[in-house]
Amino acid sequence: MIRILLVDDEPIIRKGIRVSIDWEALGMEIVGEAGNGADALRLAASLKPNIVMTDIRMPSMDGLTLADQLRQQLPDTKIVIVSGYEDFAYARKAISVGVNDYLLKPVGAENLIEVLAGLKETILQAEASKSSRQSQEHVWNENYPTIKSSFINKLLKGGYASDVAILAKADSLRVNLTGPDYAIAAIAIDDFGPMTDRMPESGRQLLKYAIMNISEEIILSKTAGVVVYGEQDQLIALISADELTGEFMESLAQEIQVAIRQYIKLSVSIGLGGIRDNLLELAASYAEALDALRTNKDDLAPSFRMMVASSIQYIEQHYAEDFSLADIAGTVYVTPNYLSRVFKEETGMNFVHWLNRYRVEKAKLFLCEPGAKTYEVAARVGYGDYKYFSTMFKKHAGCTPKEFKDQRRI
Repeated sequence: MIRILLVDDEPIIRKGIRVSIDWEALGMEIVGEAGNGADALRLAASLKPNIVMTDIRMPSMDGLTLADQLRQQLPDTKIVIVSGYEDFAYARKAISVGVNDYLLKPVGAENLIEVLAGLKETILQAEASKSSRQSQEHVWNENYPTIKSSFINKLLKGGYASDVAILAKADSLRVNLTGPDYAIAAIAIDDFGPMTDRMPESGRQLLKYAIMNISEEIILSKTAGVVVYGEQDQLIALISADELTGEFMESLAQEIQVAIRQYIKLSVSIGLGGIRDNLLELAASYAEALDALRTNKDDLAPSFRMMVASSIQYIEQHYAEDFSLADIAGTVYVTPNYLSRVFKEETGMNFVHWLNRYRVEKAKLFLCEPGAKTYEVAARVGYGDYKYFSTMFKKHAGCTPKEFKDQRRI
């Protein structure tokens, strides 16, 4: 429905316009009426009419002043002057403030319908055009990461014949590759396949998208560049700067790794390619980055062992407290699921089994102390529930806490 606001200081005029036309049949509705320009302006701000029909001479604010204000506040609203004054000065002023049509009273219904129907067509065309633009922008924004990725992957495979063609394409995608120094970094989530094997594809893509955004945000805070999807679940960072150094690239990679561990609780490996001063040579930098990435991933085993060692140290220091795998995972900047899998691979048992076994071993020591009370020992090793403590003790020690104490007295 096209929304219309009527403005005239004579109620009978407003009523005549309102009742003389079948507005619904025209696909229009009168959404409000006002007796002066000031009231009309307030109504227009809340009702957002498509068309305002107004007289010129009214108290508080005349129609031409209203039209001028509407053009500033609601530029898409169409304005029709319906006046009893056939004055060239008024008409010229109306044109200057952007009035769409100027009708003389008394105006016939057919004439008014003809004018409004024309404005309706203009409004609907503008709305359709706007909707089309928004739809195109939505499609563009939704596919922008993929479009950028296709461009960079083509570049790294030698798909462009000249720097000029590369820079023209980069400019069209709003990617700053002015250089003159360039380098490639290959980014891979450690153990991405096993870690996400039960995750839906949408979750996998969201994870990569988050890492891509964090990495690109850090790069753009230091220099120019772009991060895109690569092959085999990898990400590719193309860094562009006035001057690049190996030290700068290593510092950048470390900052990205720290941020991803902090915000997403994941570990990533990053391989750095050599610095080039020609965009056409970036394929070589990319190959070097992939080689470095493979080397870095071969060195992951020691880091896994350090992660598990840190987790065990946490258990040894906090076994008397109430904590979970998620608490430990937070201290080593990985997800609980990831730590759980690595922990079991390195120790041969899951986290809960290890924790209970350690607590029972500590409980054995405390139960050997003179006058030790079982329920107090349970609390000292982190069990708030005495029955659960007894169950775990028997499972790992082969006897109940009482039986264990009796055996020590023999």
